[in-house]
Amino acid sequence: MDQRPEPGAMPLDRPTPATAQAYLDESRQVAMRREERLDRRGAARLFAIEGVALAVYSTVLMFVMPGDGVGVMALLPSMLIWAMLAGSLHEAYGYRRRGREQRVRGTVAIFLMACVVGALGLLLAGVELPTWARLVPGAFALAAFGYVAVGEWRRSAARVGVSADRAPFDRATRVVTGGIGVALGIAVAGVGSPDAAVVWLGYLVVMLALVVWSVMATAGAAPEVAVAWGPRTWGAFACASAVTVLLILLDSRTSLPLAAASAASGLVIGVVFVLIASLGRRHG
Repeated sequence: MDQRPEPGAMPLDRPTPATAQAYLDESRQVAMRREERLDRRGAARLFAIEGVALAVYSTVLMFVMPGDGVGVMALLPSMLIWAMLAGSLHEAYGYRRRGREQRVRGTVAIFLMACVVGALGLLLAGVELPTWARLVPGAFALAAFGYVAVGEWRRSAARVGVSADRAPFDRATRVVTGGIGVALGIAVAGVGSPDAAVVWLGYLVVMLALVVWSVMATAGAAPEVAVAWGPRTWGAFACASAVTVLLILLDSRTSLPLAAASAASGLVIGVVFVLIASLGRRHG
């Protein structure tokens, strides 16, 4: 071992073989303790779901751009909320914010963002993208997250880690859950609406609320919503996201009048989440 002292300090003594072996043993113990905290199978399933979600989101963005911007803004709340929820679940499964797995998530997100921004620039410049080019970001998300999911599942074959415990569905969690539903409802209700000023004002309020939630979650001041949710709430979120994607595609690819359907869908989504938050005393 090469030990380098501070400038001006006396040279350090070379550790004995026993001391060096003790360092190595301790590092192995740290690795084993970390492995005991990881739920690799849960994380593998989450990586697979995350790959599908990002593939859908990025593909929808590639097909609705440039448009009038409403489709993109309607999809952003669902994307950002999912990113927050998935990040919280990864931490619950024992993964660090700056670990290898999180670096993979960040790399994929940066690549998808670069693809979307680059495609938007080409479309605004009058360059029509072929269908296969619009599918590239989604295919990359599926391949990247699928690769990580398979790797995590294989590493869990030798030993099954501890499953993440459910967090309590307390008052703070219920408030955030209801707020998520309201945000998703506002985003959906704006699709196809003829009142552009009201729509963009609603999107501004939603984005500001999501920024506040993100800052609080980063500071550790927000409840662990994703860990507290149960099948009902996750099902409601999946249905809300699916309805959002469907309405956005219909609005961008057809001439159907969607204002009434979007407003009704947004109202239903908001009411469902508020009811879940109000009635779910123990679990969401």
